[in-house]
Amino acid sequence: FAVLCGKISFVGNRPLPMKNIELLKKKYPENWEGRFKSPAGITGISQVVGKFEINSDQRLELESLYSKVYQEGNILKADAYIFFSTIILLLLQDSSAYRSYESAEKVLRSCLKV
Repeated sequence: FAVLCGKISFVGNRPLPMKNIELLKKKYPENWEGRFKSPAGITGISQVVGKFEINSDQRLELESLYSKVYQEGNILKADAYIFFSTIILLLLQDSSAYRSYESAEKVLRSCLKV
């Protein structure tokens, strides 16, 4: 319902509780804001990589990279990658369906305009 009302996107970085935002500010004082330069979404890059398979530095890097693609890159390609990866995860219900950090980063970087 929130997607239809325009309050949240289908694909984007997952919204964070305020407690986690405060932790981000403390741990990454110089670059924590980059993650929030795209709308929040139901699914996102961290979910298709496996949010428990990567560390917090990698998660922030991927989410900030997604936000950068949202601002100045091929967001349709990035969203298609995340959308279809999510569908595969839902259908297979298997941890082997998660994308690797390296492959997700490579796809997002390929979506940036050169």
